[in-house]
This record gives sequence, C-alpha cells and structure tokens, in this order.
Amino acid sequence: MKHIFLLLLTGFTLFSCEKSNNSNEIPKKIAAQRTDTIQKDTLVNDSIFTRIYTGVLPCADCPGIETTLKISRDYQQFELKEVYLEREAEPIVTRGNLNTERGFGKDKNATVFILNWDKPIEQQRMFVRYTGFDHQVTMISNEREVLDRGMNWVLKEK
Repeated sequence: MKHIFLLLLTGFTLFSCEKSNNSNEIPKKIAAQRTDTIQKDTLVNDSIFTRIYTGVLPCADCPGIETTLKISRDYQQFELKEVYLEREAEPIVTRGNLNTERGFGKDKNATVFILNWDKPIEQQRMFVRYTGFDHQVTMISNEREVLDRGMNWVLKEK
C-alpha cells in the first residue's frame, strides 16, 4: 500500500509541474530581486532623509560619542554615525532597515524607532520620540527600558 501511495505521489508531482517556455525568466526575476535589495539597502545621499538627530551620548571610557541618526522619508531606513570623542578612530557608520512601533510606557502615542529590526536583538538599537517632543529622540535599551536617568541619552533634531 505504501509503495502505491509513493508511486502515485511521485507521478502526480512529476506531471503537475509546468515547463517554462523562457529559460531566462527565473534568472531575470532573481536579478531584479537583487537590484531591488541593493537599491533599498543603499542610502546614497542625504536627500532621502527627513529627520536628522544629533547629540553626544554617554561613553564609559571617553568624554562621549558624537552621534547622528538619519531617518529616511519613508521611515524604512536609517543611517547612524558614531564618533568617539578624543579617540583616533574612524567613525562607525551603520545603515539598515528601520521599523516603528506606537506607544512606550504610559505614552500611548510615542514612537519607538527600532534600528536593524530585521537583525538579531544584539544588533538592534532603539530610540523613542515622546509625544510633545517631536524634535528629539531618546535612546532606550533593547528591552525597551529607559537608560540611566542621570545621563543625557537625547539626540535633538537638526
């Protein structure tokens, strides 16, 4: 009985497949997908950004981290530039996908920006824009908690 079932299943699978008349169709679709991904993931110039926030965030072993957060017009992409003050190091620039969520704590209309939302939690960064404070964002932990209140975690819109 098992052999008959497997034979029927194999035959059904073989005969139900359609043959494409255009052998280039699949490679063209794959190439188009790759082009879309490259264009979507590459932030070419500042003209696509609507919001630019800057400030100096706390640093454990330096005077601070000069930080610039740029958010795209469609709120789908970001660019984060970090420069460690009084260090001879190249700036760290991170680009990626952005997601937003509504509400943070008691503020039901706050907006949480999740940088690299499509990556593991360790690679994500989060900022919140509170209601009534439209021209600034505050960095929060990946557990969506307010960071040390004795330090300045605010970036202000340029």
